Amino acid sequence: MNELIKERDAITIGPLNLEIHRGELVLLAGKNGKGKSTTPKVMAGILEPNGGSITYEGLAYSEYIRNHTVAYMPDKTPFPSESNSYTIHDMLSVIYRTYDKKIWYEKLANYKIPIGIKVSDLSKGQSRMLMFAAVQAVNADVWLLDEPTLGLDTTSLNDTITGIQDYLIDESKTVVVATNNVEDFERIADRIIYFKEGQIQFDAAPIEIIERFKLWQGDADNVPSEGVINIWRQEFGTQALIDTHINNSLENLELLSLEKIMYFLERKPTRRFTTQ
Repeated sequence: MNELIKERDAITIGPLNLEIHRGELVLLAGKNGKGKSTTPKVMAGILEPNGGSITYEGLAYSEYIRNHTVAYMPDKTPFPSESNSYTIHDMLSVIYRTYDKKIWYEKLANYKIPIGIKVSDLSKGQSRMLMFAAVQAVNADVWLLDEPTLGLDTTSLNDTITGIQDYLIDESKTVVVATNNVEDFERIADRIIYFKEGQIQFDAAPIEIIERFKLWQGDADNVPSEGVINIWRQEFGTQALIDTHINNSLENLELLSLEKIMYFLERKPTRRFTTQ
């Protein structure tokens, strides 16, 4: 991405300058409506940018897809409610020249999705796994997935993670995931890109994020003057999320899980503060 700008729903996303490499699993995180789900839509050619550009290996999207396939999985099913595995097969075989019928029906069986059942009769989890099966069946070079694990049970979640891992065995492939559940991918993600108000706040490996953001606890009168990213009052004192890249002089900070860091980043502050 080069100086990419997208205006959407009263927020301007960008300008974004970003490189994603072959073989990477990159997570896009942040509050809803702050850019993480819009970005893959622009990458997939579904939305037109208002400025800047996206290139794939130096080629514009329209040129890249002449010889490559980019698969996009939305957060809600794009298939008509009356469609079923047979009609979706027909649809995919027309749209994608790389579509593999064998993989389609194999994945449906693996995910225990009944053949011939209407999309409208599937549970939310089954509907999501149906979309994931379609992504796998089109043999794409790039996967762009929006909330692929939302609402999944443990078995389906594990199937999704395994599917992504298997796909990335081929290091020429790339996966970009927009998610509110970064902890689902913590073990396998290469990078997490966190959006705030349409801008990239940080871009780092999961372990680097865990080492960077830590929890301070103490009296309200002793809140650090630098590095405070978020702050809130508790019954017995004050807590603050500290960016140690800004303030690395504090002692006795609490190490947090990645899930907790994301929660504290997005939690509404309970007292006014100025970020440093």
